[in-house]
Amino acid sequence: MKVLYLPEFTDNPYQAQLYRHLATETGAACNPGGVVFIHKVLAQRPDVVHFHWLHPFYIGKTPIRGHIAFVLFLCQWAILRVLGCRIVWTVHNLKDHEERKPRTETLITRLVSRAADAIIVHCKTAGADLRKCYPWIDEKQIRVIPHASYVGVYPDHQDRATARTRLGLPGDTSVVLLFGEIRRYKGVLELLEAFLASDQAMSAILLIAGRVHEPELRTKLQQAADNNNHIRLHLQFIDDDDIQTYMAAADVVATPFRNVLTSGSVILALSFGKAIIAPRTGCIRDLEHEAKGFFYDSDTPDGLKNALNEAFEHVEELASMGKCNRQLASTQDWKTVAQQTGDLFRQLLAH
Repeated sequence: MKVLYLPEFTDNPYQAQLYRHLATETGAACNPGGVVFIHKVLAQRPDVVHFHWLHPFYIGKTPIRGHIAFVLFLCQWAILRVLGCRIVWTVHNLKDHEERKPRTETLITRLVSRAADAIIVHCKTAGADLRKCYPWIDEKQIRVIPHASYVGVYPDHQDRATARTRLGLPGDTSVVLLFGEIRRYKGVLELLEAFLASDQAMSAILLIAGRVHEPELRTKLQQAADNNNHIRLHLQFIDDDDIQTYMAAADVVATPFRNVLTSGSVILALSFGKAIIAPRTGCIRDLEHEAKGFFYDSDTPDGLKNALNEAFEHVEELASMGKCNRQLASTQDWKTVAQQTGDLFRQLLAH
């Protein structure tokens, strides 16, 4: 079985873990492709073409590059359909978070979803949300295969005291962490506002760590930190080996997304044994019954602030909550996910 997966993303280990285990468990030959992929299709003649994020096929660094990418995709798509490869799409997000080119996004989503032999989502709620957003999708197309955890993927041996020393954080203060790519849709400004209005704003620390792409957003965060020593910023790319430092230093991880389907940030926090603060949206709704954390409705006034206050009130329980989350994450292994993915691919090829 030959699998071509598109487009390749190396910013997180999701694809590397999935296809490495898929190759091990099924013997599949798994190869990545980019925005230009038809040469690989023609050379490798894959049995399955597995799409992931679609936005690179219509959004470029400049508008003209985006237009070229979209036209190129349409040409490649036409050839792909003629060749008769099985098409699978894993849906990570309902829509582009920055809401760029919505009409083009709807068109390309319609093309891929209508042609897909199977559409993978990571939880039952995601499947329902997907069909609500794109009603032409047939329920029979949807297959639920969980997102595996990151337990054992990143180094995780640093203790809390060492981590706090490295980051210059006091050892006796509650630390709320927001970690990862810092973008508006992740609710960073809402978290900042809620933290400043919370009961522990003058005693706890809000630690924001990750790369910021938007200059205006960086400026707003920096201004807030300049006026408040309880807001700490590490606004740069965090190496894989250093993720453990930030996770070990935190008491609780906040993931206050405005909207999300599958959250890698939540899965990362669970994998490092952290309690979470998260909205009831997407697959987080399914997690609420198993994961330990403080959940809120994002459209409820003061929902995030109240969740923060609740976390502060239960600070003595956060470590034990985190241990439960680590145990939960340990059950979501890549081997099982790869086996389920391989079973799906073989079923499609048998028909």
